[in-house]
Amino acid sequence: TYIPEFQGTDREAITFRHALQMRSGLAPHQPEIIYFQLNQRTYAAFRTVAEPPGGTWIYQNSDSMLVAQALEAAVQRDLIAYAHEVLFDPLGMSPEWWTDAEGHPLGYCCIDATARDFARFGLLFARGGMWGEEEVLPSTWVTESTRPVADDMPYALHWWAFDNGTYYAAIGALNQSIWIFPEYDLVVLRNSLYRKRGQSGFYQVFEGSY
Repeated sequence: TYIPEFQGTDREAITFRHALQMRSGLAPHQPEIIYFQLNQRTYAAFRTVAEPPGGTWIYQNSDSMLVAQALEAAVQRDLIAYAHEVLFDPLGMSPEWWTDAEGHPLGYCCIDATARDFARFGLLFARGGMWGEEEVLPSTWVTESTRPVADDMPYALHWWAFDNGTYYAAIGALNQSIWIFPEYDLVVLRNSLYRKRGQSGFYQVFEGSY
């Protein structure tokens, strides 16, 4: 429905949920290779089918790119602008979200933000999608997206989930992580440093800027 490259092919059975679960069935690749593709969406979409979707769990940055592409098509909005409207701005976050050379948001990574900003994101989930008196996310989505989907891997819908979702985490590159313990209204995070290359204020993986 949302990814034209899949229509009429052996990939059209792949759903939002398959990609969110990292169970697209598409052939795996080394995670870092996608980062330096000029058009990362194309790279993600044109992988070959290894098995029917919904089966084997394999962590794939390319599956996250599928989620980003499909979400943008579903809401018919620029994804970064939409994220600011419905998520970042309500939380008071001021992140910079990197894109590929074609301007596509990197669905799997690279949101530059402060520790306080990431803590706000964690608290939103710890408090069931509420931010003050405002429901930013439906509580049903918070619950569903943080519950493991199978016994073979403690993974939910783009969250690492443990003890049947009693606590869960976003675990990223460079040892960055956000651990969430809703029972205690507790968020524990680590925000690491990296060396940004390229001109100041430029957040596009292009011509040596990364």
